[in-house]
Amino acid sequence: MSDFEDFEITQDILNEIDNIEINLLDKTLNLSSDDDEDKIQPLRSSYTRLRIASSSEGSDAEIGHAIQDLERISLSKWTDPKDNQRNIIAFTECCGMPFSVRTSMTNISPADFYELLVTDNLLQYIVKCTNAFAMTKITRTAEASKNARIRSWSETNLGEIKHFFSLILYMGLVKLPKIADYWSKDVIMGQHFPRTVMSRNRFELFLQMIHFSQDDDNNKSDRLHRIKQLARCEE
Repeated sequence: MSDFEDFEITQDILNEIDNIEINLLDKTLNLSSDDDEDKIQPLRSSYTRLRIASSSEGSDAEIGHAIQDLERISLSKWTDPKDNQRNIIAFTECCGMPFSVRTSMTNISPADFYELLVTDNLLQYIVKCTNAFAMTKITRTAEASKNARIRSWSETNLGEIKHFFSLILYMGLVKLPKIADYWSKDVIMGQHFPRTVMSRNRFELFLQMIHFSQDDDNNKSDRLHRIKQLARCEE
């Protein structure tokens, strides 16, 4: 520390440091002035310190030049981006359902809104596919035990298929560990609603037989075959 105790900063040294700082700033501003005004980017004031020397520390010409550059930068404006920009298409349509549908669906039940998406034509197609698949499966398992649950299958219909999907939606809202728990008679675990819709044996049979396509054996190469026909039911 003794080596720095005798070090003294004179006024001449301070003046020289100020002149160097002004010259560096002047060169920086001159480089940016050669560009087009549209390409000017404002300086980051939070990272730049500008110190203008007094008349005793620098020449009047240098001070005036620095002030002019600052005024020019302050007048620059941001411009819209150029070159390849993402083209955003404005949404101009009315939000929500069409007015004709909205007026016709006043004071109706949630089931009616559900039928707008899952129509009777679609469900009737599922009924047809399910019955066909069940008959094929029962025929192929002719050697099964006479007491096998699959032998108790009877053809389904539109009303029953709606009951089946209502239970599927219900199970999505009321979570229980096992399917059998929905038909449990336990005071805490048991649920009243499923027993009023369908028996547990019939529901589990539906889980085995429910089908959305036909002729699966002839369309094994098409992985989307089992659901592809559903979209065509609404055409």
